[in-house]
Amino acid sequence: MSESDSIIDADPDDWRVERLLDGLSSVPEKDAVREKLRAEGLGGDVALHDVIDSALRRRFPVVAAPPQQVAELVAAAEHARSAAGWRSAVIAAASLAAMVLIAFAWGQRGSRDMTPFFEPAPLVALYHEAVQQGFEPYYECEDPERFAAVFAKRQDQPLRLDEMSPGSRMLGLSYPGGLSRDTTAMLCKVDGQPVMVFVDRLDADQQSSAITAAGDGLRVFRSELAGLVLYEVTPLKESRAAPYLAAP
Repeated sequence: MSESDSIIDADPDDWRVERLLDGLSSVPEKDAVREKLRAEGLGGDVALHDVIDSALRRRFPVVAAPPQQVAELVAAAEHARSAAGWRSAVIAAASLAAMVLIAFAWGQRGSRDMTPFFEPAPLVALYHEAVQQGFEPYYECEDPERFAAVFAKRQDQPLRLDEMSPGSRMLGLSYPGGLSRDTTAMLCKVDGQPVMVFVDRLDADQQSSAITAAGDGLRVFRSELAGLVLYEVTPLKESRAAPYLAAP
């Protein structure tokens, strides 16, 4: 009898699946169990569990859950396992992980201390990323009222865009991060060149050389407006887009 056969036949119940989902399986055991699950048509459920588990570890810091919540989750998993055997336990584990992810994310909406970690990003790097992806905005915002509402919601200050000079036009808005998770970027074409204006609250301004440094033939122009900070990243020699933003 091979090692894989002994693993499968030793106990056909839940402990093998639990060890796999908890990351405790040895390599031979893991391969054998995954093959068994694929044969039973449950490979997709385990893959879903793995994706959710990886997303949880990547997106959220490790924090101690309240003891009552841990007890409730353990009880729910134990009930699913004992009630319907290992096949349903796999599906229940994936569903339970999904519910935990949704509940955890929802809970963070009401707690600033639980907000997922954000790291400021160099504006020039974000500019290059936008250009490489086709320089397409997330939102082609042509309505002045909606344009103002975006900044009112994200930066607590509505903005208007005055009529731009010939050869300049606004393509739309994107939300690439940068200074904070709420940074709003206006994408423009000026004399055929891509130009980005990053806008955020003044208290979110990093003013760090790692964030706002020019390079690669680009220039970064900084300005302030009605409690906001504006950074224009451009290949041109002067700021040609930010000056058209104004407070109502």
